[in-house]
Amino acid sequence: MSQSPRIPHHLSRRFEPTDPAKPPSTAPRPQPAKGAPDATLGDRFHTSAPPAAIAASLAGDVPQDPDSPAAAGQTGGNASPAWAAPAEQALTRMLPDRRTHLGRGLGQLLGAMAQRQDAMTQETDVSSFGDDPDPVDDPAILDWLAMKAQEEPARVGPPVSLAASLAPSEIAQQIAAGIDPFAINAETGLSRPPYRVDAHQLVMLARLCAACGDQDGIDDIMGDGCTTAILCGDETEMTTLAEVIRTAVRAAPMQFGDRRPLPPLRPQIVSLSASSASTRESSQDAAIKAFGAQHPVIVLATDRTLLTGVLAHLPVMTLAPVDADIVLFILREAVTGTGQMSETAVRGALPGNGPLARLPADTLMLALRSSGPIQAARRIATLARAPAPQQAAPAGPDLAALPGLGSARLRLTRIVDDLRAFSTGDLPWSDVSNGVILEGPPGTGKTTIAAAFARSAGMSFVPLTCTDWFKAGRFEVMLQAMHASFDAAHASAPCLLFIDEIDSLRDRGGIQDRNSSWNSAVVNAVLPLLDGAAAHEGVFVVGATNHPEQLDPAILRAGRLGRRIHIAPPVERELPAVFRYHLAADMPQGDLASLARQGAGMTPADVKAAVQEARSLARAAKRAMTIDHLVAAIGTARPPIPTALRRRIAIHEAGHVVAAHVTGNARPLSAVLSGDTGHVEMLPLPHDGSTAVITATLVRHLTGRAAEAELLGEVSGGSGGGVASDLAQATRAALQEALSLGRGEDLIWHPSTDDPAVLFARHRGLKDRIARRLDGAYASARQIIRTNCAAVEAIAAHLFVDGYLEENDLQDLLLYCADQPPTARSGEDGLTFLR
Repeated sequence: MSQSPRIPHHLSRRFEPTDPAKPPSTAPRPQPAKGAPDATLGDRFHTSAPPAAIAASLAGDVPQDPDSPAAAGQTGGNASPAWAAPAEQALTRMLPDRRTHLGRGLGQLLGAMAQRQDAMTQETDVSSFGDDPDPVDDPAILDWLAMKAQEEPARVGPPVSLAASLAPSEIAQQIAAGIDPFAINAETGLSRPPYRVDAHQLVMLARLCAACGDQDGIDDIMGDGCTTAILCGDETEMTTLAEVIRTAVRAAPMQFGDRRPLPPLRPQIVSLSASSASTRESSQDAAIKAFGAQHPVIVLATDRTLLTGVLAHLPVMTLAPVDADIVLFILREAVTGTGQMSETAVRGALPGNGPLARLPADTLMLALRSSGPIQAARRIATLARAPAPQQAAPAGPDLAALPGLGSARLRLTRIVDDLRAFSTGDLPWSDVSNGVILEGPPGTGKTTIAAAFARSAGMSFVPLTCTDWFKAGRFEVMLQAMHASFDAAHASAPCLLFIDEIDSLRDRGGIQDRNSSWNSAVVNAVLPLLDGAAAHEGVFVVGATNHPEQLDPAILRAGRLGRRIHIAPPVERELPAVFRYHLAADMPQGDLASLARQGAGMTPADVKAAVQEARSLARAAKRAMTIDHLVAAIGTARPPIPTALRRRIAIHEAGHVVAAHVTGNARPLSAVLSGDTGHVEMLPLPHDGSTAVITATLVRHLTGRAAEAELLGEVSGGSGGGVASDLAQATRAALQEALSLGRGEDLIWHPSTDDPAVLFARHRGLKDRIARRLDGAYASARQIIRTNCAAVEAIAAHLFVDGYLEENDLQDLLLYCADQPPTARSGEDGLTFLR
């Protein structure tokens, strides 16, 4: 009896033995359509056929019926993303052992050759060969392969899953228990590939390919002469991505008939680091030097601000955020032993794309240590819901429990509702406000409100001040501090990044001095960081300022911090609740309503200080704290407001309300008395900038002074003062009209933002023109007060008693105005209001 022939060394391959009793199949191997890719894992990603049928087709057997037990539970019906195929090819370049595991390469070729010669085995006299045939020509090779296929049938194609031997009910039971039989290798019993996979590289490869979209997108950055900048989240991502591009990602190879004269070149990769100025300059020089060659050049950077000079003109690509398709790709490669899984069960266990995009990389790596794709998906969902305890908002109330917010509460609550809807996957990040500015006088609790906002939204809290950046010293060190703050917010997402004293980022177009260039550089550095935070799902930026007028307009534009919320001191009717919050368990039966009038205008910080002083007085007297202690504490810091002064302030604010209504220049939303000051919140209405509109604006600013003159017989200094006073705003509006709106002596545009004294000295006759303009508007303002005196007195009376009037209250009281607003007529000094 002849012995089995020895496989020549140059053809030797490891084959897994199968049942010798099973004859080799004579079914023809399915051929791919013209232009279709080779049968790889990418094909299985695209197909809707069950994995058993796929394995059978690759092995040359007759495919199983899709309804067979082995096929039950496997989905694969979802269309795969276009980037999956090039990602598969790149992964095979990065992991050479993967080709053998999937039945590709020489093993697959030999199996195919054997299958094509099955019919010839019946005509072949195997005994005619010696004990150790040494085939040297093609017929001998084919005969030897046919003989070898009969004695030791070779298995080719992907590994067989455990699901192939289970009934549908058994598959369903295992999936319900968190075990995916499609991912378990039937022979090894493992749901891990027999080769090492770097999960970090898997993630970066998938995010890069997803950002490119498909092979054409990869060719756009990897083709000869292409130059692209890619933004990475941090230094670790940048290093990993550089390795992935260097070893795996390629442009489409040359094919027969390709018009390209030469194969595509390997890319040159330059990484820009913000670690030091010298390193950054060296990397930038290396990138510029690489432009001289035909190689594709890829510049990796952790921030757009590092792309300076000619690099600022490069097209910039941002890596795709992690989503369900990317996670499925990663799980299929990292936690399956077959390259297969029950996609419906895995996808159903994953959270929405929003939480996946916010999942830190190290958290995803932890989830990949699970046994099988279903358990990994469930762990990802659990970790995505877990808060970031190291950055949690400090203990305290949420927005619902925080008193004294006034009209700001509703606006803040709407944003919180949007953030909560995003966290549950019910609202895309693009529909959430990018950030807000909390503006208001000192002591109104802007920091406390931001922390309460974070607690209500279920977000971590990262607080800082611009001073934290500036004290770093040199500009380069300060830039690193800025990046570190935003990196901390990205790592803690979902996160509220709170920037206090943001008015330190002053308007670049304001008064120029020796610090202007430095301030411009700082603002220029912050703007892309704000853009990056807006693009990073789950990072919400809140700025706080006492002086919003000093902020650079670019910070306040839509898409950055475009929403502004005014935080005013609590109105009188809210003060008892603010006192109760700070008193906690003290004086549970105390009548705090009596403190409202005396404490009018107190900020939450003032109330806290008064409560602390009252406790100190009670301790000194060795008695329990009473209402008298609070009255004494308030009186020490804030002497009672005289009745005559309170009435004057009420009349002044009532004049503004009536003027806004009668002229139609703005809509009054609320009026409030705060100690020895008052405030009317208005919504300016759209206008065309005509002379009539400018006059109405001037009248609105001056009518508070006019109300005092008409109803009290004399005016106070309440209209003047700082840059935000009534007279200052009216003067600015008149200067803008004369210099910037073409209403002066010529059509030359002049800036109107400089100091008025400088403008008056620069433009001859300007001061006299502005004075006449304001005098005319003031005369019209007094006429409005005389015509609508009843409405002014009614609003002032209610404001004097209540200290606060909402929009609905104001609208009711404005019914006392004349039935028809005065008509407007152009004149030399503006509009003259007549009945």
